[in-house]
Amino acid sequence: MMKVYSITIMFIAWVSFSTTPDKLVRLIKSPYSYQKTIDNIKLAIASNNFKIVRQNTSALAHTFYFCNFNVAHNIIAKDKRVGVLVPCRIKIIKSHSNVYVATLNVESLVKQVGINIGTHCRKIKKSIDTILEEAMI
Repeated sequence: MMKVYSITIMFIAWVSFSTTPDKLVRLIKSPYSYQKTIDNIKLAIASNNFKIVRQNTSALAHTFYFCNFNVAHNIIAKDKRVGVLVPCRIKIIKSHSNVYVATLNVESLVKQVGINIGTHCRKIKKSIDTILEEAMI
């Protein structure tokens, strides 16, 4: 338990204090409680035509793995390397009295691995942004 807590704190610190303009992880402070954030994310995923394929829960974090299989199929058909982006992931993290939502920065990731998928990358990012926006309102 203490090990998970320490790793989570180090992860949050790394993301929060990174000076790199193209961070690989986006971290957003939730205005809601831990459970309310989980519930909001779950509803937003479903309302945007995604299916939750797996969830992992620990004492300090909850991770959603989700996918829109039609979109994923079309994107992977264009470039198989995009498979590193599916399923999409959102992690809710408890840290002291705060709750954070973390997800991969898709645009930064594809830049670093050299995948030129332009429109498809923006489509994935837009879907995740919509889910986060709905969940955090």
